[in-house]
Amino acid sequence: MLVAASVLLRIVKGLPHPEPRLVHVAGLGDFALRREHFYGTVPVDLDAHRRVGLLPERTAEPVTRWLSDHPGTVVIRRA
Repeated sequence: MLVAASVLLRIVKGLPHPEPRLVHVAGLGDFALRREHFYGTVPVDLDAHRRVGLLPERTAEPVTRWLSDHPGTVVIRRA
């Protein structure tokens, strides 16, 4: 079936957002927004194998705020 990219984007944007859930085991990885200039941190739910956020920096402050917003996190793994 041939479908235009705009149709696929409209369908994906129309999907409901997944219910927020407790993140018991989180992985924290770094990513580059622009190589060698801007870096961020991506928290991942390692039980569900899905990204649960994007943090604008790779310093401790955004991670600390994210952890305070997710009090059920028991294990943290740095990737």
